[in-house]
Amino acid sequence: MTKINPYNFVPVQDVAGRTPWGSLHSHERLKEDSYSGYLQVQIRCLTPLFIPSRSPKEVQVEPCDCSGCKKKKEEESSQIKKTYRRFHHNSAGFATIPGTTLKGCVRTIAEIVGRGCLTLFRPLHYELGADAQLGGCTKDAGLCPTCSLFGTIGGEEFHFKGRVQFEDAMMVEGSNVAPVSNVVQVDITLKNLSTPRPGSHTPFYAQDLAHSPPRVRGRKLYYHHADVTSDAVSTDNHTHANSRILEWAPRNAVFQTKLHFTNLSLDELRLLLRCLELDGRPIVQGADGGNYYAQPPLAHKLGMGKPLGLGSVHLWIVGGRVEQGASRYQGWENATVTQVTRGWVDHERDQAPALVDPHLRDLLCVAKSQQGKIVYPDYQWFKNGPGTSQPLRDWGDYEGSALAGGACGPTLPPEELARRQEMKIKEWLTDVKKFPVSTYLTWIRQNDAQADALREEFRRWKEGQ
Repeated sequence: MTKINPYNFVPVQDVAGRTPWGSLHSHERLKEDSYSGYLQVQIRCLTPLFIPSRSPKEVQVEPCDCSGCKKKKEEESSQIKKTYRRFHHNSAGFATIPGTTLKGCVRTIAEIVGRGCLTLFRPLHYELGADAQLGGCTKDAGLCPTCSLFGTIGGEEFHFKGRVQFEDAMMVEGSNVAPVSNVVQVDITLKNLSTPRPGSHTPFYAQDLAHSPPRVRGRKLYYHHADVTSDAVSTDNHTHANSRILEWAPRNAVFQTKLHFTNLSLDELRLLLRCLELDGRPIVQGADGGNYYAQPPLAHKLGMGKPLGLGSVHLWIVGGRVEQGASRYQGWENATVTQVTRGWVDHERDQAPALVDPHLRDLLCVAKSQQGKIVYPDYQWFKNGPGTSQPLRDWGDYEGSALAGGACGPTLPPEELARRQEMKIKEWLTDVKKFPVSTYLTWIRQNDAQADALREEFRRWKEGQ
């Protein structure tokens, strides 16, 4: 069986270019060529979602009584284990997704697509090497596209307020925008979720093990799982290394939020649309009448339990209003206003850089679990196996083989697809010998533009064996 690590990395690229401090689209004046307004965004859960309320009254804390903690009690205080009683909610008790959570999720994609800096990079175990310019922005160097759009804080030295703000997303039901709280009562002890330890798993995090200190491999994201159930994510043993939860938002739950933006350039607005809707494919209701699937299945990740498959969500713009320049202050008859429609979103989003990086698409694709079981390597694999020195493979597999090229191939212009199809057919037919027939057929089903030609070539190849 192929086994796939729950996370992988998108290789870093050079920063697209920093804007000098004095040339930024700032806040004190709306430029004539800028865009301001809001977008209404719908968020649908493709797997269960849990974002904990961290209010002390809603988090039960008790000493851990696992065997490891019992041994330490005589030497030091034991660790604690936590039970989260409530999904995050507002003062009225309605389930919500914090706006800061949504902003961080979308910013992560923007840093990759817009080629921003490594905002949170800290040279504790790794270095940037030749990519030193990828380090966080400074006032002297200027701001990268992402920091200019979403904001940044440089300690006491400088700070820049972002021009994008998300309201808290409220849980809604159907076309009714009135908030509801249709969370599901559960009692689940999640499997172990520990803090990332880049210093302990250097082969997984490093780009080049031969270099000392090793160079950072890229931006870390978690793979999506399919058909996540309570049994698949739970364990019977509650310790300090995991969490117990008593509520979650079920699959197909819907939230809605409003995203406000101010003084964006047209390119920044288009980048924002791309990072919200990814490939821009709507979700459709499946044959089972209840579950929804993205076509092709690219999705974001939110909340707790990402390594276990929780928190896969689909973002879709359902309305809004865009004003150009300072027209909002020039009277209704002079205002340059665009009502956000599906046609406008599709047109403007598709002018932004496409999601062509195969590693990014592989990590955003909810069909990844068709290639193998997504699970962390166990202790014995690290202790006795190749885990002590073997880097994580390109497509996340550490046992068996995941399909080369990722779970969801890139969206490319038709002429480029045709050119690559002609050049790569023989290479693909060579690669297919390494994988089960079912895996290959799954891949071509996910690449409609190439499927007919590939099926025909595959048939001829099989007849020749």
